[in-house]
Order: sequence, then structure tokens, then C-alpha cells
Amino acid sequence: MTWADIGQIVTSAIVSAGGVGFIGYCAVKSSVKHIADALAKKYEAKLAEELEKYKSELLKSEYVTKQFFDVQLEIYRNLNRKFFQAFVSVNQVAPMGKVRVSSDPDEQAERRKQQIETAYQNCVEAQFALKENSAFISPDIFLKFQDILQLLQEQVEYVATNREITIETTPANIIQTTMDISDKMDKASYAIYEKLSKYKVI
Repeated sequence: MTWADIGQIVTSAIVSAGGVGFIGYCAVKSSVKHIADALAKKYEAKLAEELEKYKSELLKSEYVTKQFFDVQLEIYRNLNRKFFQAFVSVNQVAPMGKVRVSSDPDEQAERRKQQIETAYQNCVEAQFALKENSAFISPDIFLKFQDILQLLQEQVEYVATNREITIETTPANIIQTTMDISDKMDKASYAIYEKLSKYKVI
């Protein structure tokens, strides 16, 4: 049997099976299968992508009870309040801006003494609020407030041991430190907001 004979047999088979229609049917069937496979892969990839996004969102959230959320809210609120009070009192004795002073030197000296004592007491209360709740505060937030506390205490220590320095003669580096504390307070407060906003109450 020659190649010509084989070709004739194949041609006869195609003609007897419907000719061109059979070839078209095979081509369409193959194309449909190819398209279906391509679409399946496309939607499978899309589904996997959406699933990963969903899992990522779940990981960002922390599901807690209302009781837990309320306790956390109170701890952070108290912590922020105590540190803000400490900062305000430190800003009175090592101000980053203008403050009112008395024209009477004795009165001003007495006022400054009271302000230093208030600043010291507020720093103690801020430290107590931080240490008392250390087990319930996020480690990164704890470190932020610990850093702030150290700076506040250093400011109070400086003005307490340098009584001859007045509001008007406060060194530039001390003023800058108070400004730095203000900036760190803003960042710590925002860290609290971010932490609480991740909680999903169930």
C-alpha cells in the first residue's frame, strides 16, 4: 500500500462521516474545550486572589468580646490622659512656646516651684498608669510611652536641679525636647487609635 492509497482511504473516511462538517465539528469541540479551560483557570486565579484578600483582612482584625474591648478602651484612655496631664505640666516649666509669667520675681519663683512639684507628681502618676497596666498594653505602644516617660522625667529633673533658670532663659535644647515629646505624644495617641480600630467586637 502506497501513501497515495492511505490518503485516499482517509479522505473516503472523512467524506463518509460528513465531510467538512465533521472537521468543523472537531475544530469547534476542540476550541470550546480550550476556551472553557482558559476561563476556568482565569476565574480560579481570581477566586484565589479574592480569598487571599479576605484572609489578609481577617488577619488584620482582632475579634474580641465587648467586655474585653471596654477594658482595653478604659486602659488606653486612662494612659493617654495621664501622660497628657504630665506633658502639659512639664510644658509649664520647660515650655515650647510662650507662657504667662508674673512680674513679681518672688511670686514667679513660688509659682515655678509649685509647677515643678505638679509636673513631678503628674510624671509619677503617668508612670504608675503605664506600669500598672503593662500586661494589658500592646508592647509597641508600651515602648512608645516608656520613651515619653523617660523624656518627661528628664525635663522635670533638669528644671528641678537648675532653679536659677527661668522661663525666659530655658536652653534651646530643653525647649526642643519638649517639642519632641509633643510629637511623640501625637504618635503614641495615633498608635492607640490604630490598635483599637483593629478590634472587631463579637
